[in-house]
Amino acid sequence: MRLAFVALVMTGCLFDDDDGDPSNYVAIDEVPKAYQTAYCSYAARCGLFPDASSCESTNLLVNSGLMYLLGPSETAAVHAGRVYYNGSHVKACLAAVAAQTCDRTDKDGRILQITAACLDVLRGTVGVGGACSIDAECISGECSTSTENATCVAGTCLGDTPPSFSPAGLGQPCIPFCAEGLYCDDTTSACAVLKQAGAPCDVTSECDYGLICGNDATSIRTCRAAPTLGQPCPEFFCRDEGQYCDSTTSTCKQYGLPPTTCTSTAQCSPYYPCNFNTVPAQCKPGPRIGEGCMSGRCWDRDTYCDAVTVTCFAKKAAGATCTSPDQCQSGACNIDVDPPVCEAPMTCF
Repeated sequence: MRLAFVALVMTGCLFDDDDGDPSNYVAIDEVPKAYQTAYCSYAARCGLFPDASSCESTNLLVNSGLMYLLGPSETAAVHAGRVYYNGSHVKACLAAVAAQTCDRTDKDGRILQITAACLDVLRGTVGVGGACSIDAECISGECSTSTENATCVAGTCLGDTPPSFSPAGLGQPCIPFCAEGLYCDDTTSACAVLKQAGAPCDVTSECDYGLICGNDATSIRTCRAAPTLGQPCPEFFCRDEGQYCDSTTSTCKQYGLPPTTCTSTAQCSPYYPCNFNTVPAQCKPGPRIGEGCMSGRCWDRDTYCDAVTVTCFAKKAAGATCTSPDQCQSGACNIDVDPPVCEAPMTCF
């Protein structure tokens, strides 16, 4: 398998060489923006936003597993030529994010984040015994350091076998995860066939796609279909994203978007809380720059809620004074200097 973004250490350059077509990969520095675009396609379709552009301008309440795989040190290691980055896999992963159905119980909603395209993004270049600071540098994906959970501590790579992203089959140990149509049986720690409707269960992950684990009329938990729009929701769960279980009627209803009237924030999309300062109260965007933010969250992308003034401000550039990382565009506030300032996030390279 050829990996995109092979680094040329001599020049410090990165080339997207997977197949020569830039439309088939996502550049490593573009992942956060590309993820928001992909998620917004899904969120707007499912009724969390009136349109995708509104979504792309706000602070999201969710984050992608890709964001955790591609931290500052991992990104710096790619630029340093110590880690290969597969931009084509990221492209495929984000395409799947954008194409998800609103049904939270179907197959794509259940297995997306454990597909190889979303996990097999970084491959290390350092063999067994070689010096490392982070797991991603190692061919094995495992760097042993002298201090547990330490950052940038010199260690050595363990093993020369690349991590496997091939799903485990029926009866096999659940490593790294079970194949489609299977779940990890906690009793045996082995992959078992998903349970059909009516079968007893403990958690939804045991049930076939399209089903949840819920109480039946006798309060026995079984695999069963989740309620959809207009159907009763006795367990206060609705199948589709963008819907909620109305506490008055005990039926699934669509989230309200501006300017829907409301009597409770639960009736509105999480991004448009019920604003009780209007008459009647309406689902409205959260506070913008310069407005009060009692909820602690601001609407606009790249803004933060100041804890002292309880007001929304634009995030600060490098060199500006700060008291917490969420105030900084970089996400890093250096508290070891006086006064603390926003700066580029620390990396191991």
